[in-house]
Amino acid sequence: MWHTVRFNLLMSYTALACLLAVSAHAWSSSPRRVHVDCNAGESLQKAVSRARSGTVVRVSGTCRETVIVRRDGISIVGDGEAVITADGAQHPQREAVLNVIAAKGVVLRKLIVSHGSDQGVIVQKGARVSIESVQLLQNATNGLSVDASYAELTDVSAQDNGAGLDVFTGSTVIARGEIYTRGNRGPGVAVNGNSTLELRGARVYTEDNGGDGVLLVNNANLLILSFPESQGSGVTSRNNGGSAGMFVANSNVSVVGSQFVGSGANRFDVSGNGVGILLISSNLASPFATAQFNLETNGVGLIVTDNSDVIVNGGLNVSENFGPGILADGAGVLRLQQNADNPTTISGNRGPDLVVSFGSRIVLEEGVSATVVACDPSVLASPASICGP
Repeated sequence: MWHTVRFNLLMSYTALACLLAVSAHAWSSSPRRVHVDCNAGESLQKAVSRARSGTVVRVSGTCRETVIVRRDGISIVGDGEAVITADGAQHPQREAVLNVIAAKGVVLRKLIVSHGSDQGVIVQKGARVSIESVQLLQNATNGLSVDASYAELTDVSAQDNGAGLDVFTGSTVIARGEIYTRGNRGPGVAVNGNSTLELRGARVYTEDNGGDGVLLVNNANLLILSFPESQGSGVTSRNNGGSAGMFVANSNVSVVGSQFVGSGANRFDVSGNGVGILLISSNLASPFATAQFNLETNGVGLIVTDNSDVIVNGGLNVSENFGPGILADGAGVLRLQQNADNPTTISGNRGPDLVVSFGSRIVLEEGVSATVVACDPSVLASPASICGP
């Protein structure tokens, strides 16, 4: 009898221990939620410093402080009107209003970050961050900097900063939704130093900036890949005050969404700039007719120079520019192909539609034509009739 009772008790204790272990695990893995009301004098930095991994810090009001996140798995979530600002902050010497340093799995959502004496948000030292529905306003240098780190951006806007977004030192940024950069004193979007900006279902609007709309330099990459969700990505660059709507030097623009051949679904609408797209020692590739490059009402539509290569299969529309449509000077290969579903049109520019010089190589495949062509004797053209008899 006792053996039976002892066995039953043992089983009961075992079951209870298992239940407690499961309950403890469930409790520990559930996200902890903390609310900070900055209008009531509470400190966001104190809450972030005390938070353990997995904590969601919900914030409301206006936080006049600078914040550093160093711990993995911290989420800072506003109500859409929550402000973190260095205007009147106690520690304006920090390089950004909101600093994420080496932390992984950090989420910043529904925040307004403003008036940094240097930067709005900086993500650095190998951090991995998701930034969603965040506004970056009136910061002295960059609205957002990504330095040697990884960031995913969804519905982010940067307005009236020194520059909008700056991605550098081997960083990777995946963009989704609508990305707005407007009214910044410098470039709207800058990618440099072996960094990559991939548009995965993102539409980037860069308008009325003092510098270039999109600046790609020093082995930078702007990519649209073949993920189904990438279809419909692109750039709208209008009325920027720098050299070009898209300034590309020693860098690459590639649209390789081969799963949707001929769709022309990825649009680059570039208008009202000094130059639409300027390529210097760079490459522009759209081999599967999945993109449209609409270059209109710029000073010059497209400049290709210093051994840059352009391979575009359909979708290159260059018209109504105030000077030449396309100027290739010392270019590598300018190869334009026609696509019945996504046609190329080069016409109606106030200067010659196509000017090719200084040893450039140009290939216009069947169906591609330009109404006015000017070539010098050093040009290699196919067909040769492009440059006249």
